[in-house]
Amino acid sequence: MRRVLKVEGRRRFEDMTVEDAVYLACLVDCEGCIGIYGRYTMAQIDIHMTAGFPRALCEEWGGGIYSEDDKNPRHKIYEHWKIMEQDRVRVFLLKIKPYLRLKRRQADLALRIIDVCSEKGEGWKGERDHIREETHKLNKTGR
Repeated sequence: MRRVLKVEGRRRFEDMTVEDAVYLACLVDCEGCIGIYGRYTMAQIDIHMTAGFPRALCEEWGGGIYSEDDKNPRHKIYEHWKIMEQDRVRVFLLKIKPYLRLKRRQADLALRIIDVCSEKGEGWKGERDHIREETHKLNKTGR
């Protein structure tokens, strides 16, 4: 089981500049994943790269961090910067969405699952399952 260390960042997503948003959107497009987890009721952001940089992002913006080491000496250690709290995921996605090129549809679906699962109105489970399937299809194809 992976152990995620939660960190309080120096900055808040609400205070993100346009330059920050463009930069983070590029990272999500190239090195990240926007997924649905937690019995399909949680949107999550995961940026994974070789050790060091994800930790710096976590220290700057907060979130969770964990390392992945497959024990092969030829492989580098990877770190994952995660944003899991739904209110933070929402703010993050709303800030970077205008600048996403590859994962804009995943961002739309993640924002929708946050709404659906917080409202839990009539038929919410069916819509939740539909959003999850759409997200998994997009992430499987690398789009």
